[in-house]
Amino acid sequence: MINYKNLEELYTAGSYLVKLLSAVLHEEEAPPLPESLNWKLIYDMAKMHSVETMAFYGAEPFIRDDAELYQNWKKSRDANIAQSLHQIEARKEVFQALYEAGIRFLPLKGYEMKCLYPRPEFRQMADVDVLIDPENTSRAREIMIHLGYRQKEALPHHDEYFRPPFVTVEVHRQMLLVGESRQAYYDNIWDRALIDEENPGGYKLSPEDFYIYQIAHFEKHYSLMGSGIRSALDIYVYLNKFRTILNRDYIKEEFQKLNIYNFGTKMEYLSQFWFSKQQPDIKISKDELNEIQKNIFLSGVYGSLEFSRFKKMSNLHIEKGFKQTFHYFWTRIFTRKKDFKNSYPFLRKYPFLLPFCWFHRLIYVLLHKKQSIKRELELYKKVKEK
Repeated sequence: MINYKNLEELYTAGSYLVKLLSAVLHEEEAPPLPESLNWKLIYDMAKMHSVETMAFYGAEPFIRDDAELYQNWKKSRDANIAQSLHQIEARKEVFQALYEAGIRFLPLKGYEMKCLYPRPEFRQMADVDVLIDPENTSRAREIMIHLGYRQKEALPHHDEYFRPPFVTVEVHRQMLLVGESRQAYYDNIWDRALIDEENPGGYKLSPEDFYIYQIAHFEKHYSLMGSGIRSALDIYVYLNKFRTILNRDYIKEEFQKLNIYNFGTKMEYLSQFWFSKQQPDIKISKDELNEIQKNIFLSGVYGSLEFSRFKKMSNLHIEKGFKQTFHYFWTRIFTRKKDFKNSYPFLRKYPFLLPFCWFHRLIYVLLHKKQSIKRELELYKKVKEK
């Protein structure tokens, strides 16, 4: 598990991991590992960013003498390949069942990207995501249960289903989180979706709209809890495939509507800076580039609570003192109502119950999250010492 005790080492490890992935992507020999690093840390960071399968092909010649690490990394690679094969078959089965039930569907994210990589297993994905009309939620639930899935979680914007050994399907009712300001942009997504001739009953996004959603999804994670190397790698792989046919004027206009134009520009720069043989077409300052890289290296594939807290603590301690310390822990205990929407959906209808949610959360954390509290206190102490 990655910790935040040596930030300089983690930054160096992230920089090397990017070079390792770039070498695999371009079928080149990986550069030697810097003396200050070890392969176990690279493996742990690759897992945190869900790129350990792709990274294995670059690291393999260097780790053969470390029998334990080699076997663990290879085992992880093999498990990811097996999961990928199960996901592909599950995807076909679920889509066929939705089609037979007369439910239109729109596949999202991971699988479409997987098909663009030089080898499908290079692009790991945790689950299969699909969008349906909200009124078909109950029918979709019956289909999933009939196919042998059990419902793990029901959130306001999607239902999560699991079938052993390792297939998770998320059935979305909307593109983004409930309450997110950009969701209104996607309320009419079906009007822009195209019929997918390869998937009966299925729809797909145009290359431009797929890319816009890719960046919007990336920005959501990046701004909330961080997002990792794989998101930038996806941008490079996607643009490498579609750059010459994309309508950039349309993309710019839609980016501006979503207020993600600056973010998208910076992440395009980063993806090109990391993985392209050519210099990026646009420029950002060295300080800004370093800050973006640090955030991505430390956050993992979809961010983490620990990284989110690290960022909040770092910002808080620009001015150190009791006032800032008290403010941080006060806001951690008495969270704003909008931050409780997913955990306590009834607050939308009964907002006056917020104090009850504060009390319930405090008691629950004290009883069940002692290790999490301990890690946060250690992280707080570490940031305070910086």
